[in-house]
Amino acid sequence: MPEIVIQAGAKVNIPSRSEIRDDVAAVWNERQRAAMRTLKYMTEAGPVTPAAVSVFIPLPNPGYMWNLKLISAQLSASATLQAFIASSAPSTGSVLTRLISNFGAAATSQVVTFSSSQVQLRPDEGIFLLASTGTITALFIAAEEAMAERQGIAYD
Repeated sequence: MPEIVIQAGAKVNIPSRSEIRDDVAAVWNERQRAAMRTLKYMTEAGPVTPAAVSVFIPLPNPGYMWNLKLISAQLSASATLQAFIASSAPSTGSVLTRLISNFGAAATSQVVTFSSSQVQLRPDEGIFLLASTGTITALFIAAEEAMAERQGIAYD
């Protein structure tokens, strides 16, 4: 830094323009890295034991939200599948109101993908899968996870 003499005769170091620019850039880069530290790619996969016509998968952990990207399921017989957002497994006879996907034609393997932040799961929410016939034997779910208070970083 160049040394500058001010009116009272005291000597002061004043940073140059490039030193200020480098310092501001370093602070900005660290803030960006800190913001991205809480964004994680998450998956839930495995067999459904025992195999069932419906299954509730509680996601995400308290304090986090998920930007859902993919749901896939294996079925014991060719069937259609529906996915709902729910806070718990619904009781018998209840009306499910938050449908997020009808997977399409009957098949033993069902997959649906989401993009552009179409499905955001908040804390204490999960996915409820319901098959028309047969049983769900395995599932796979992929999502981006972010701290709930910083959910904006999970938008794409």
